[in-house]
Amino acid sequence: MKLYEQLTLKSAWLAALLYGASGVMLTYEVGARYLFIAPTSWASELSQLCLIYGTLLAMPWALQFRRHIQINAIIHKSVSYTHLRAHE
Repeated sequence: MKLYEQLTLKSAWLAALLYGASGVMLTYEVGARYLFIAPTSWASELSQLCLIYGTLLAMPWALQFRRHIQINAIIHKSVSYTHLRAHE
């Protein structure tokens, strides 16, 4: 199990790097387009790929530490809240 946790953490860090790279590429694209009037042909597509793969790489970490979005509206109506908290 420790190997899985290490792999999950490394994939989360790789996802963070991809998110950062996407931000840098988009900033460069905006600067090149509006300051130099020379838009790039690669920045937007590559940043989209970084965001997609970053999301896929970050998902195991988010699920492991319960950092994903939870929709509790239906659950709270059907099951008592204390019953849900007892299982965590």
